[in-house]
Amino acid sequence: MRSAWSAALLLALACVAAGPLRCKVETATRPALPDAGAPASLRGAVVIEPARLGVGDIAEVQILVVTPPGHRLRPVRPPESVPGFWLLDAETLAVEEGGGRSVHRTRIRARAREPGRFAWPAMTVEIETPEESVVRLDLEERPLEVGSVALDFPGRVESFPLRRPGESTEPRGLLLPMAAGAALALLAVGLAAGVRRVRARRPAAPAPDVLPGDPPPAWREALAGLEAAGSLAEPSPERAADAVALALRRLLARRFAVAESFTTPELRELAPPLGLDRHWSALVAILAGLDELRFGPRQGDSAALASAVREATRRAGAWIGEAVPEARVR
Repeated sequence: MRSAWSAALLLALACVAAGPLRCKVETATRPALPDAGAPASLRGAVVIEPARLGVGDIAEVQILVVTPPGHRLRPVRPPESVPGFWLLDAETLAVEEGGGRSVHRTRIRARAREPGRFAWPAMTVEIETPEESVVRLDLEERPLEVGSVALDFPGRVESFPLRRPGESTEPRGLLLPMAAGAALALLAVGLAAGVRRVRARRPAAPAPDVLPGDPPPAWREALAGLEAAGSLAEPSPERAADAVALALRRLLARRFAVAESFTTPELRELAPPLGLDRHWSALVAILAGLDELRFGPRQGDSAALASAVREATRRAGAWIGEAVPEARVR
């Protein structure tokens, strides 16, 4: 892993000399570094590994900044959010000195949340010079693409089960399990007696539809997600579109056993799940419209995009009310 990062570092430093982020990380060549006696200029790059990402993979993003000796990189703030990813953590690595330059590195880890075309956002870093002035260095955004893992497991729509622990080869004694079982049995008897005494002192309450601690029904969770997306439409229409798409995909996964990792083109090719024959094409059309809002070229200003997201949210809510029988009688 360390050798792979070293190769990526060498490549990134050579790339940014001609302009930031103008070559791919996955190129296998090892470019030569500038001469040791040549003064280093301020350069920056974003390096992302691995080059190919699938849903659930963790990407290591390194913010690399090259300065002359004596310069200090101020702490790099990670983006507040990156569409399609969960940000996990960030770490400032040790400065590497040598060859007449200093290499400052900040490592950020992010987990791919869903398939699609995304971008690591543009960033601005600040560098303190020996003369105590501050120089700002702009880093361009970096395209990211997350592939679906569904094609790796054709025909599978259910989640993977938990692995069972390996069976121990050593013989197990009987005394300790028997004592533990007896203690648990006595505890259960005492708890049952206590419950009966409490119930005898108060009238019985009607049983709730959902027990405390149980997760809400899938359709209620989806409608809650749409409501949350509605509050994001005005300040951040892109995040609102992400939330609507995620709510629909989670409903498909929980209620109809359709893997959340399927892309919209893959869903279009699937046979409709049981009970969605009449509603499948409408759902695919809603998701395709959301994909266009999320990944397509910007059409109009932010107000127009927010209006389009609100309309997509309304259509998604209407689809849930028509397609899910439990939601019709809420």
